[in-house]
Amino acid sequence: MIQANLVGRLAGAWLYSGSTMPSQQSPFVHKTIACPACYAKTAHRFFRRHVFVVEETEPDQHALRYRWAGDPVQRVNPLYYALFFCPHCFYADVAEDFGKPLETEARAAALKAFKKAGPDDTLLQLVGRHIDYDDIDFETALRLHFMAVLIHSLVAKDVQDAYKLGRLYLRIAWLYREQEHGLPAGLEAGPGAGSGAERIPPTHAPGSAPQLLAAAEAMQKAHRQLDPHWRALERLVEQRADELTRTAPGDWHNPYPLCLEPLMSAYEQLGEGLHELRDLAFRDASGLLHEPDERGAPDTAPDDAPDPAEARSRRRARFLPHATFMEHLATLWDGVPRTEQEALVLALDAFRRALASDLRLENPQSRLKVSSLVVELQIRQGDFHGALEVTRALHRLAMASRQKLQARLREEDVTDSEARRIHNLMQKATATLESAADLREDVIRRMVQAELPRIRNTFVALPARAKLKDFEAALAAQGFAKEIITYLKKRNMQLPA
Repeated sequence: MIQANLVGRLAGAWLYSGSTMPSQQSPFVHKTIACPACYAKTAHRFFRRHVFVVEETEPDQHALRYRWAGDPVQRVNPLYYALFFCPHCFYADVAEDFGKPLETEARAAALKAFKKAGPDDTLLQLVGRHIDYDDIDFETALRLHFMAVLIHSLVAKDVQDAYKLGRLYLRIAWLYREQEHGLPAGLEAGPGAGSGAERIPPTHAPGSAPQLLAAAEAMQKAHRQLDPHWRALERLVEQRADELTRTAPGDWHNPYPLCLEPLMSAYEQLGEGLHELRDLAFRDASGLLHEPDERGAPDTAPDDAPDPAEARSRRRARFLPHATFMEHLATLWDGVPRTEQEALVLALDAFRRALASDLRLENPQSRLKVSSLVVELQIRQGDFHGALEVTRALHRLAMASRQKLQARLREEDVTDSEARRIHNLMQKATATLESAADLREDVIRRMVQAELPRIRNTFVALPARAKLKDFEAALAAQGFAKEIITYLKKRNMQLPA
């Protein structure tokens, strides 16, 4: 693969291609793991234990502040290193799942689909060929997340790991947020930060190359579909030629072999030519038509090794600048999230699917974390009623779980050890019920905050001596949600500051 020559230099170029100050310690330990797709071994970065802690987060779990275990440690962005990537075949997955893809049906299905589609999938190849795994910054981290999303979206929706896709899309939203508003406290920008914006994009214009690529791939598909018919025809021609040879006079000339031979040659040449044309169109659509093929680029000799900045510059020249990359990506992927908001919408949809079908979330405690996240994402979209429905569903599940446990506790065959376990589970279910109530209260409070200007306008129109029922009637007439009216009624219509 194009990036295979990078792998041998990974161990010596982990952090910004040697740009780490000598006094700073690496936060990583390095372990070699075999890719589950192609079995090639690559070294990956693992954060050392307790090297950092997250001290503050936003409601959607995005880290706002990190604390590091000692000043000499280089403070890289942990969000950039959440995924592992194979530079040989481009397989990518979250770090904790990369080495064990067969543990769930969804992971196994995604791996199988990737192994089948990877080498010929134009979109996967475009993203995979432009990931600089030596030097991970915002652009590389974004492309890594795109790659993982594409891989785990290869299978049908009912087989996908919707929870994982939700996490990936949410992290994409965080990446965009940090790019716009700055890194969390406790991090430092690498030397390459912002370099993508300063690079001059190539003047190459894709023109009709994407359409040509699609046509070449369609022709390749048709050629593959034609193959069994061609093989059947070839077999019958050979069979008939053999029949005639056995029964014909000795000086008789059999015309079938001479007719078949040029057809066989033309058929094979057609397949080879289509493959070459498709590869050419891919490079053209990706802006690589005038670039040298990385596979033929010689490695730099140790004695001629450039300085770290030059090495980084040379390596980065192999990858499309970010604006150009996103332009090409959008021609092949209609649903690519290009903003934080677009990524949050996709994350919310995936998490909703997970709540509806993921057996791992049937437990009330497991469901609470995802439900809280879904509520936050819905509020960010202004869908307060959807957020309230999530809290109701969480309350119903916890209540049903507690009632089931109570029923089991009343049965005569319950042992003492099982009774202790049931009591423990009942306490957890009760805690989930309390959390669901708190979550609901928080949603309503934020609904009131969002509607405060309209509520004030409604109250201003009331007479000076209006009674509580007058406030209720006015709010109802203006179409306010009953939850808002109940919330304000409990507080005697006193508005928050």
